[in-house]
Amino acid sequence: MTQTWLYRLRLNRIELLTEGPTPDEATALEGHWNHLVRLREEGRVIFVGRSDETDPERLFGDVVFTAPDEASARAVMASDPAVFAGVQSATLYPMKVFMVDAAALPPEEE
Repeated sequence: MTQTWLYRLRLNRIELLTEGPTPDEATALEGHWNHLVRLREEGRVIFVGRSDETDPERLFGDVVFTAPDEASARAVMASDPAVFAGVQSATLYPMKVFMVDAAALPPEEE
């Protein structure tokens, strides 16, 4: 049975926001994006987004996805290159999705 999971991401080095990423961080973040795209292409991603905050204490990202069990969900989270490289820390939560209305989302800015 497929279950829904969320992993919440937080930056481990807040200066990444003000000073920019180091070359290693930039590589990990590119890998992070590619990881999320691959999950979406596999039909496993329900939602990906981040808070729109300038306060580093309130900045976080969420990935809501499907996996058959907790071990599989942890493997998805741990294989995120930004998590694996230590650029971001992640916490896994089981989720129950009650409502999704993609049509209600505002259009993406270019």
